[in-house]
Amino acid sequence: MSKPTHATGSHAPMAVVPPPGAATHGRVAVQGVTAHSMAELLVQRLRFYVDLLGAGYHLALTPDPLSRSLRAERIALGIDLPELDAVPLWSTRRQDGAICVPFVEFILGQIVDTLESLLAEVAPPDLSAANEIEAVREAVAGALETMGAGGKPARLLPRLRDVFVPASTLEALCGPGGCLVTVVRLCEALLRGEKPAFEH
Repeated sequence: MSKPTHATGSHAPMAVVPPPGAATHGRVAVQGVTAHSMAELLVQRLRFYVDLLGAGYHLALTPDPLSRSLRAERIALGIDLPELDAVPLWSTRRQDGAICVPFVEFILGQIVDTLESLLAEVAPPDLSAANEIEAVREAVAGALETMGAGGKPARLLPRLRDVFVPASTLEALCGPGGCLVTVVRLCEALLRGEKPAFEH
C-alpha cells in the first residue's frame, strides 16, 4: 500500500447534522451513534482521537500488521477522513526512539479543539475538574506547537509528513497513565454525574 502525499479537501471541525429523517427526540444522531447531548458526542469524539493517537504510538513500539483500525468508530462519528484508518499501521519508530504517528498534528489539533468545546459545553460543576481539563488542553497545545518547526502545525486537515516526536512526549500524552487517558476518564465521569478522581 502506498501512502498518499497529502489529504484531499479541507476539513474544518465537524459540524454535527442529524441525517434526514432521523428521529432524534432531543438527542443527536450521527451515523449509528446516538448521543444524549452534544457533550456526550464531544466526549466520544475525544475518545476516538485519543485512542487513535494511542494506537499509533503503541504499534510503533510493537508493530502488528494484523492490528485493527478505528474505521468503524470513525464512520460512526461521521468523520469523513478515511486516511485516518491507516494511522496505526503507518506509525514508525526511528533508531533514536523518536516516533512518527501519521497526521499527529491534525490529531492533536482535534483534541485541543474538542477539549475547548467540552469546557464550554459541559461546564464542570467542580472547579478542579475544569482546571484539570484546561491543564491538559494547554499541555497538548504546547506539544503541538513544538511540531511546527517546518511551518505551522497542520491542525485543520490531515497532512502526511514525517513529524517525529520523542517517545517520552507520547507516553506522557497517551501512555497508560498519560494525561489524555486521564482526561477522557474524567469527562466520561462528568457525563455520568460522578465526582471524578484525579490521577497524577
